[in-house]
Amino acid sequence: MGHEIELGGVYGYSNRSDGFVTVIVGRVKVFTNDRVTLDIDHRGSAVYNKPIERDRDTDWRGNAKRKTVAVYSNLLFPLANDNVAWIDKE
Repeated sequence: MGHEIELGGVYGYSNRSDGFVTVIVGRVKVFTNDRVTLDIDHRGSAVYNKPIERDRDTDWRGNAKRKTVAVYSNLLFPLANDNVAWIDKE
């Protein structure tokens, strides 16, 4: 998008596969020429066009989810802050 990636900056990215949407919001920890590692602040998901719900900190087995994610830089979008309002999963 023509902007330099900033260390500590807040960014988001989304991924969709077979109707399942995942959205990640995090702060840049480190970056290389093609990948950016985010410390995950918020993780949400939805199916098809349903509202995004905040994911739990564990998977269905009770294992802790990863705290970082590395993505290609062209998938990121900058955010003004990390103040997100998602529905909590029950």
